[in-house]
Amino acid sequence: MTLVLSTAYFPPVHYFTAISREETIYLEAHENFTKQSYRNRCQILTAQGSRDLVVPVKHGKGKKIPIIDVQIDYDQPWQKNHWKSIETAYNRSPFFEFYKDHLIHYFEKRYDTLFEMNHLILEQCFPFLRIKKTILTTLTHQHDYPSDCLDLRSALHPKLPLPIVFNPKTYPQVFDDRQSFQPGLSILDLLFSQGPNAWSKL
Repeated sequence: MTLVLSTAYFPPVHYFTAISREETIYLEAHENFTKQSYRNRCQILTAQGSRDLVVPVKHGKGKKIPIIDVQIDYDQPWQKNHWKSIETAYNRSPFFEFYKDHLIHYFEKRYDTLFEMNHLILEQCFPFLRIKKTILTTLTHQHDYPSDCLDLRSALHPKLPLPIVFNPKTYPQVFDDRQSFQPGLSILDLLFSQGPNAWSKL
């Protein structure tokens, strides 16, 4: 089946679960940017609970901008702040040291567009999760897809419950001695907890 997804910043675990199940994967490149979605945010786990890390973007007030053209705003030190938050949350996790050198450059290098950065992050994560897939990008925006296509562009959203097709597998999280298991976190949470075994939890 063909899967259509929106771009995402260090996507949630179930985003990769969907990718691992389907044969043909498309990233939506021509939808208009949507605020408060995984497109420019991820959720990590801290001692106080889940926390959103948001990539600031440039967009004119009231303007609709295709996601492929959305530029990242570097007027504020979000990269430094994100990495500090990740390091504080996960520096004692079993595999933080294992992955940090592979990931830190995303918080040091500047990328022109959100889509470009997210695409590179996605490709970086694939070998960690034993995923061997080619990611295609849509050429035009299509509002609806036929029934033989799994369209999760709107269904995967931080403010919506997980779609019924997902039954998240639990795994030890960094603060499970004080918090119950929290699904829907960034793939970073799974990688830092499970390391090379992360693929088995998709």
